[in-house]
Amino acid sequence: MYRRRPTSPEVEQAIAQLRAQLVADKGGPENVTTAERMMIDLAVDAHFKKQSVGAFLLTLPALVDKRRRRVW
Repeated sequence: MYRRRPTSPEVEQAIAQLRAQLVADKGGPENVTTAERMMIDLAVDAHFKKQSVGAFLLTLPALVDKRRRRVW
């Protein structure tokens, strides 16, 4: 159930593209410090985690569990 599935090539390409766009926005790889590179990596990871959680929630039949009185 919690086994890690390999990332698809399309997702890896999207991650690399977003990372490259953020680095380009900072002026290119020569203008990005190590700390900025780490922040870019964290931002890209958070973005794709949010997307995957959102996609999962959209697959649920309802966002409210009335039996346990909670919202997903």
